[in-house]
Amino acid sequence: MDIFRSNFAVDASWQELPEVPWPSMTVLSGNPIVRHLPLNRNAQDTVERGLWEIDPGVVEDTEVDELHVVLSGAATVEFLDLDLPPLELRPGVVGFFSAGTRTRWTITERLRKVYQIPAN
Repeated sequence: MDIFRSNFAVDASWQELPEVPWPSMTVLSGNPIVRHLPLNRNAQDTVERGLWEIDPGVVEDTEVDELHVVLSGAATVEFLDLDLPPLELRPGVVGFFSAGTRTRWTITERLRKVYQIPAN
């Protein structure tokens, strides 16, 4: 979708998101399909903003610097290499992941978040 170029508004609660492969993710159980829609696409952008969704299951991933707000669903995120308590994700939770952090996600309800990461 190329409509998101500069000024826009989108209802993130129902916006349809296309299914995409997520190569950095290792599926441990379930069939957690990922859906993703970038909301900005200008070459001069230094950050990417978008919507991301995942179905129930258990996955491991290596994070990038990411600021996110959970819109719907539920998950527990464990930090595999850090001595931190698990993070409970639910609607309204704002979080930040540091680049290189290895995580294990247990998604109990389809999770949808809005995110901001550095642009590639």
